[in-house]
Amino acid sequence: MNGERMESEPDLPPPPERPDCCFGGCAQCVLDDYTEAMARWQAEVDAIVRARARRAEGEPQGRRTPPPEPPR
Repeated sequence: MNGERMESEPDLPPPPERPDCCFGGCAQCVLDDYTEAMARWQAEVDAIVRARARRAEGEPQGRRTPPPEPPR
């Protein structure tokens, strides 16, 4: 891997188990939590895909520290 760290895909959030949701219309349902977790997961995956595409196109990745000046 030519010195660059490859991002690994984040783990997919586990879906709630059947008995976790009572279908009682709770204010903060486990299904709401799962939907939010899936949205965060998708955003992470999208960011990784964009970063990989930029690397493939040869775009610089963020700010890099310039090499030190050689001694005079």
